[in-house]
Parts: sequence; structure tokens; C-alpha cells
Amino acid sequence: MGNKTIFRVVMCIIILSTFILPVSAQQPDKTNEYEVSLKKLMEVTGASASIDEVLSYTLSVAKMNVSEFESPLGERYKESAMGIMREAMPLLVNRLQMDMGKELHPEIDRSTEVVDQTRNRDQEIYDAAYALPKDSIEIADRPYNRATGTKPLLYSIERRAKDTKVTFLQPIYFDWQWLYYSPGFVIIDRKTGDEYHVRGYDGGAPQDRLLTVEGFNSKYIYVSLLFPKLKKSVEVIDILELPHEKDKLPSNDDGIAKSYYDVKVKDYLSFSNKRGKKIYY
Repeated sequence: MGNKTIFRVVMCIIILSTFILPVSAQQPDKTNEYEVSLKKLMEVTGASASIDEVLSYTLSVAKMNVSEFESPLGERYKESAMGIMREAMPLLVNRLQMDMGKELHPEIDRSTEVVDQTRNRDQEIYDAAYALPKDSIEIADRPYNRATGTKPLLYSIERRAKDTKVTFLQPIYFDWQWLYYSPGFVIIDRKTGDEYHVRGYDGGAPQDRLLTVEGFNSKYIYVSLLFPKLKKSVEVIDILELPHEKDKLPSNDDGIAKSYYDVKVKDYLSFSNKRGKKIYY
């Protein structure tokens, strides 16, 4: 047991002895009983060597002042002291038990420390998040029901002159919500195994940070990712969100990657009818 706990034990015993021993000092057998009990407690806590001198001094002080406690003033002091002791001792004992428990079971402190570290890390990630401007968010003309799940739906694939734009319907199920599409996103040609790695969000939002959305509860919004231009021969693909070294996710992430298998490109082909339109910035 650490020195701090021994010190706390000693202080509690001193307080207890100071209040109790003068009251029973008129009965030597009772005093001896207290002394034996205190020493046993010290042996259990491993502080017997540290308390001998303090205990001896406390007992002697109590015996020296017996006459004072027999006076009317002493009686009033005794009553006051006992009242204080009755109120204070449960608090002292509770604090002592907590402190001793922490030192006897250090894993409690470690678990508390882990919780604090996780909370602090989450807060840092939230503070660094990119808030999507409301006027740049496009809402899908499609109702959202929480019962349909929280996974984004694949909406469209657009073959463009210099890149490929893949758009998802992102469900929003809280008034304030974070969302994240990993820099590990990749399109894989099922026939050749060719890989097309994501370049970023359409509109230029940072992909190594969380995105936050506020005020669109129970709606779908469009989120688009840009990939290299697909070869004309690509017909069936997998769109996978793979782990990436830049991933920084809070502790409440569900750990479920966004994965779409055996996607027939022709089924999702889309052509922009709004030249220069960006989903968000």
C-alpha cells in the first residue's frame, strides 16, 4: 500500500482516537481495547510501524485530559465532539475506502484515465471537423426513414472527361451529425482487378477530417466522391471503403465500412444537366 494511503489511515485514526478515547478514558479496560483494535487495523494496512508513536502520543494525551472532560465544560465538549464525529466519520470512512480501493485496484484509475483520454480525443476530432455550409448542401427528393438503416445508398456514377464522380445518398438521422468517407475509398474493376483510388470530395472538402451537418434531420443529402476516369471497358465494379492511415474517427463510430459489391456501372450511369454544379464546398 502506498504512503498516501498510510497517511490517510493515520489521519483518520488520529481523529477517531481524539474523539473517542477521552470519552472512555475513565475505563482503562476500554482504552486498552481501543488500543488493541487500532494496532490490529494498522497491521492489516501495513502501517503498524508508522502508527506506534502517533498512537502512543494520542493515548497519553487522552489520559492526561480526563479531568477536563469530567467538568461541565468538558461534558459539553464531549457531546459536541461526539456529534461532529457521528457526522464526519461516515464521510471520512467513505473517502478512505475510495482512496484505498484506488490504490489496491489501480485498474480503476487506469480505466478512468482511458475514458478521459477517449473523451479528449473525440473532442479534438470534433473541433477539427469541417462544417458543411448549409447553402452548399443539396437535399435529395426522397424521404428518409430511420428504419431503412444508416448506411449511405449508392445513387449514381458519372463518367466525365477527366474523372469519375460517384454520388451517394447520405442519410441524416440527427439534428447535428458527423459523417466521414475515408481516403481509403477505391473502385475495383471486377474483370481486371484494376484499382481507381479516390481523389477527394466533389467541391473540395477535406477528406482527412470529419464533416459535420446541422439542421437536416430525417433527410437524405448528396455526397459525391471523385475517382480517376474509368476505362470504357469497365462494366462491373466493387466500391470499397478500405482503412487508411489518415483515418481519424471518434469512439462512437460503428466500425462498419461502406462497401458496394457487383455494381453494374450502366445501372447507375448519370449525366450532369447542371454544368459546373457542386454538391458542397
